[in-house]
Amino acid sequence: MTEGEALPPTLRLPGVSAYACDYTPAGNEFTDIFLPPHLASASPKRKAEFRAGRYCAMRALEAMGALPAVPPIGPDRAPVWPDGVVGSISHSAGYAIAVAARRLSYLGLGIDVEGIVPADEVAGLLSHVASEAEMKRLSAGFSPATSFTLLFSGKEAIYKTIYPLVRRFVGFHEMSFVKLDQGKLLFRPVGVISQSLCGLDSISVSFDRQTDRILSMCSIPFDPTCQM
Repeated sequence: MTEGEALPPTLRLPGVSAYACDYTPAGNEFTDIFLPPHLASASPKRKAEFRAGRYCAMRALEAMGALPAVPPIGPDRAPVWPDGVVGSISHSAGYAIAVAARRLSYLGLGIDVEGIVPADEVAGLLSHVASEAEMKRLSAGFSPATSFTLLFSGKEAIYKTIYPLVRRFVGFHEMSFVKLDQGKLLFRPVGVISQSLCGLDSISVSFDRQTDRILSMCSIPFDPTCQM
């Protein structure tokens, strides 16, 4: 089983600790991680991914010098990080990853891992995630399946990053892909969401294209004038 520091060079950020691990759908790993009551009757796969994600979060906290505690689940089902810490958890197809950093460095962090969406599924999912125009802007150098997965994963990473600021569900179409800029995906907030982002008029997402999955990372630097 693979465990350890998880971020490729394109995703590394100063002061951000990361940890990743593999897990199996049977959920035989990390069984000492406590399950919240609402997962007591969940499928073995759901229990496995929850435990793996929380295990990675605990180890990421340990790596940054914080108390290596398992972040509990809040009333909104989001992880509750220790005071003064921001973080994010993601899991997909037997791979889990978590990142953590001091709040004095970042207002928010978002990590996302997604398996490459099969090409024959893209058409049926596209309207829920992105526009045809966004796909065209990203089509150079990427297959439709990779372009769609990049947009999906990038928007997921943004949502995880900005949730501490907006405290509400953010739809995929509230972030519009603008361009690929120096190896990063650049998005623009659309509509009222821009009023909740401390003056940010664009958000960038770093990514790493791996054999069968994409890792995406988003961050918002700390701003003392931004009230959360």
